[in-house]
Amino acid sequence: MSLALSKAGLRACTLDPHEMALVAEGSPLDSNLAGLDSESVWARINENDAVVVPGFIADHAEHGVVTLGRGGTDLSAVFFADRLNAHRVRLVKDVDGVYDQDPPGMRVRNASRK
Repeated sequence: MSLALSKAGLRACTLDPHEMALVAEGSPLDSNLAGLDSESVWARINENDAVVVPGFIADHAEHGVVTLGRGGTDLSAVFFADRLNAHRVRLVKDVDGVYDQDPPGMRVRNASRK
């Protein structure tokens, strides 16, 4: 993403969990975000037009790099907005709507297989 933004003429950087002290707690495959060094993120935001951050991984004191549970990327965006004292957060999604269950497990009426 940072490369694409740079090609488009923006100053962009990518931050990994270590660089911003993005930490999680809980199960290594279903962790919850617990900490972020907002000052380091703001420093990079102030130096760049765009900052790209992970949406599904974080550091864990016991397990190293862990993944977040279902909804991890959306929850990451809201977590970042909260920790950075943002006035709003906008999620741009690549799905048709809000689902009450996992889309791959849903049955679609009148669907045909090819």
